[in-house]
This record gives sequence, C-alpha cells and structure tokens, in this order.
Amino acid sequence: MAPIQIRAELDAPSRTQATRFLERLAARLGGDLGFAPRTLADKLAGASYAELEEFALDVRRRAILELPDNNLRRIVQERLGTQARSGNGMTAERRPLLAFGPPVVG
Repeated sequence: MAPIQIRAELDAPSRTQATRFLERLAARLGGDLGFAPRTLADKLAGASYAELEEFALDVRRRAILELPDNNLRRIVQERLGTQARSGNGMTAERRPLLAFGPPVVG
C-alpha cells in the first residue's frame, strides 16, 4: 500500500485566539511575558500557535539566562526587532504547510 500524505494549510489564530493563547502560556511560564498578551498578539499578528509559543519560550529562556538583571520588556523588544529585520513576519504567503505521513518519494 502506498503511503498517504496529507497537506493542510491552517489559518493563523485570530487576535482574540492569540491573546487567549498567550494569556494561558504566560500563566504556565510564570505569569509575565514583558508586554500584555493582547499587545504581543498584535505585534505577532499572523503567527501560528507554534510560532507564538516559540517566541514566548525564547523570551523566557533569554530572561533566565540574564538573571538576576533581566528586563523582559527589553528582551521582547529585541526579539521583535530581530524578527522584523530578518523578515520573519508570518504572512499567509510565508506560513508553512503541515505535512502528515511519510514523505512521498519521486
């Protein structure tokens, strides 16, 4: 039987969904991400749930590495600036497709 490959394009979460996700994520990670979840949802508009989580984890990881003198707002601003400079904005055209199952070989 030939392997089956399914490709699905998923829409990014809405502003409300992203805000709720970031609120729950902030609570799980210690309660603070440097900015209000709604502000982050706006700044990261178009990002997938995985990208939102990756961003939050990166901020928390950097904050821990900078203890005891960490500044979450500065870390978030730096990370947002890095994304903007590298062109990592998540527009519909740049959002990857998810593939499930083994790769189809030519």
